[in-house]
Amino acid sequence: MKYNFDSRELLASKHTDTISCDSIQSHAFVLTFNEYCRYIAENKYDSLPAPLQSRCKELWPRGEKCYPRRRFLPHEDTPQELVYFCRKYYSIARKGIYSCAPIPTTSERRRIMRRRPMNQLLPVGNTDMDKNGNCDKSP
Repeated sequence: MKYNFDSRELLASKHTDTISCDSIQSHAFVLTFNEYCRYIAENKYDSLPAPLQSRCKELWPRGEKCYPRRRFLPHEDTPQELVYFCRKYYSIARKGIYSCAPIPTTSERRRIMRRRPMNQLLPVGNTDMDKNGNCDKSP
């Protein structure tokens, strides 16, 4: 089966390399496909004229504050040449491209949970939530 790659698409893998810091020119953002679509939609929204932006607010409130991965998205002024997305996973062991990363076994999940610091297990306070834990969805 042939897979058609997008020009901005990368493959995830567990392969690691050691390189010199001198060879790094700049950093890049690698997003999931959904996050990449969100980023592109927000950039298109920013390029619209003001009257059309107000009409779009009725359909889609830009920059939902309750989106949990908002801090991982690139800023509006980030050049699009530095933003990539990843939909597929390359397995070194199976030497193939798959649609999702392998699911860890129960023992691997326990080992990962034991290594996590305590502050990652606690929920992070969000100022946009009311006392019942509901997000403020108003634009």
